[in-house]
Amino acid sequence: MKIKEARELKRFAQEQIAILVGTSVRHYQRVEAGHDIPNVILALEICRVLEVDPRDVEEWQDSSKRPRRRRPIQK
Repeated sequence: MKIKEARELKRFAQEQIAILVGTSVRHYQRVEAGHDIPNVILALEICRVLEVDPRDVEEWQDSSKRPRRRRPIQK
């Protein structure tokens, strides 16, 4: 499950999650988008608030097991 999907199911705004887990909105946005990987404590807090198992969060899966995105060929 993606963090964004879990957050939307709980009807939370990104700002609310950031406050509840004690991080900046920008950092939470980057974590949710998969640009940043949170430390263990923050990851567990996000999962606690969203009531999801950290092992099920797609953004935190081992990248070698995820399908690769293919970039379009540029001419």
